[in-house]
Amino acid sequence: MRLAFVDLETTGGSPVEDRITEVGIIEVDLDEHAPTATLRPVREWSALVNPDAPIPPFIETLTGITNAMVADAPRFEELADDILTRLDGRLFIAHNARFDHGFLKNAFRRMERPFRPPVLCTVRLSRKLYPGYSRHNLDTLIERHRLVVDMRHRALGDARLLWQLWQRLHDALPAEQITAAIDQLTARPSLPRHLDPDVLDTLPKTAGVYLFLGEETRMGGATEVAEPAETEATEATEATQNGQDPSESDRLPWSADWAHDASPNASTVREPAILLATDSARTADDATHATHATHATHATQATQATQATQATQAAQAAQTDSAADPLHAEGSDRFLAEPRPLYIGKAKNLRQRVMAHFTGDHLSAREMEISQQMTRIEWIETGGGTQHDLGALLTEATLVKQRMPAYNRQLRKSEDVCAWRLVVDRARGRWKLGLARPDDLFFAQDHDLYGPFATPRQAGVTLRAVADAHGLCPALLKLDKAASGKPCFAHQVKRCRGACVGVETVAEHTERLQQALASMAVKPWPFDGAIAFREGRVFHVVNGWAYLGMTSDLDAARRLAVTTRPFDHDVYRLLVKRIETLDVASL
Repeated sequence: MRLAFVDLETTGGSPVEDRITEVGIIEVDLDEHAPTATLRPVREWSALVNPDAPIPPFIETLTGITNAMVADAPRFEELADDILTRLDGRLFIAHNARFDHGFLKNAFRRMERPFRPPVLCTVRLSRKLYPGYSRHNLDTLIERHRLVVDMRHRALGDARLLWQLWQRLHDALPAEQITAAIDQLTARPSLPRHLDPDVLDTLPKTAGVYLFLGEETRMGGATEVAEPAETEATEATEATQNGQDPSESDRLPWSADWAHDASPNASTVREPAILLATDSARTADDATHATHATHATHATQATQATQATQATQAAQAAQTDSAADPLHAEGSDRFLAEPRPLYIGKAKNLRQRVMAHFTGDHLSAREMEISQQMTRIEWIETGGGTQHDLGALLTEATLVKQRMPAYNRQLRKSEDVCAWRLVVDRARGRWKLGLARPDDLFFAQDHDLYGPFATPRQAGVTLRAVADAHGLCPALLKLDKAASGKPCFAHQVKRCRGACVGVETVAEHTERLQQALASMAVKPWPFDGAIAFREGRVFHVVNGWAYLGMTSDLDAARRLAVTTRPFDHDVYRLLVKRIETLDVASL
């Protein structure tokens, strides 16, 4: 058993913005059958690091490491090889490992070098072994386990405390219990073989939508995902999150100019363009470039010029449509050429949810099929935290319809969505019941709709159930045929109160029909136009029960509000009970 107890001192708490000032590592080789018996002498190593940045005064006071002490110290790049050698093949053990591992991972990433050791967090280990205690910070553990303090808040001193903690735990608890806890905490999800392992460490812990994409196949010039493979599910090793949490920054989840900063072959989308029509000239340039890239290099200049003009016109004409797609904005042609996603999902915590797809507890035959085909993960942060995911739900519902992922079974686009429209002319004593569809211009504002239903068949089945429950006449509802003046079959078996033969007046039947349908009334859009509601740092824009997208401010939301989209039954379902609780701004 080869262990490395690690501690760092830094200029601050952000692995992205701050830098390392000291590294302390204790290398321990243990007998697997005696987890406190060393096979070789314990080796200690520490080094100050020049952070190329000032150390704040309060950090100097806390650690005792001053700017003068690190002025002539080696930079991290000069120590990188030594650090990797000392950690090679060892279990990386740190207290609040997210901090120490995050700083080292970012430091190596800046050097474009991989850093993926197995990690054990002693905070999580303590919680696992002592669930009855509420506090597990290092000072608390020092007191609880009577650790001998030497150079507190210095890298090597705190690393020594972790080595002491390891020994105290094995003195107090059965080795089997500790080993089982460590095995559970250090198990890594079984990632798809074509997926970059770094992707899990860059996933944010905020609400959003994720897309699993696979290898693309070219068929007739179109880009499609290969058909799901027939695979045999195998027993997977139970795996859980190992504490390697990504660093978090305060920046918005997109760039200032709404550009998409991921290359076509990237494993992640760090800053996706968000549902916003972009400057037409720049979009045209991107579209022209994308179009040219797909043509043979021997095309003539005249042909290229014609294609450029067509691409410009197409980009300008499609600008409004592209605003409604979270992955279509600047460089939208790139996304039109993207393969059909394997799966699209939403999450309150993107990192936790994506990792759950790869754990043994969730690895069904379907998950295995997705895993075998997956080559890339993309995601969109939707502004909400772990308690707010309405934006994620709306984005998921919209994206699934637009991208038609292979493995999503729900939220698919349906051309058959409909609702019953009941128009009553009391002055003439007439009424009319018929099916209305979302492409009806006034569908979202109609006060006489009942539903909505996924298909006309579902609408018919529901109406028949209502008729049976309330004694309505199926013949008058056009559900059954009956000769004029003759009783319908339902009346003959005493399920119709006789409106078909005059036992009940048309007015009475109509009144009862309205009452029976009341619980299914489609709520008309309660605003004069588009509205925006805030979730976290973004505004989500909705109009007529259709989701238009999200923006960073109200001015951008007003520009997005000119987009038109038809009534969306999933958006309606998600919003109808929540709309009155949202803090909305009219656009």
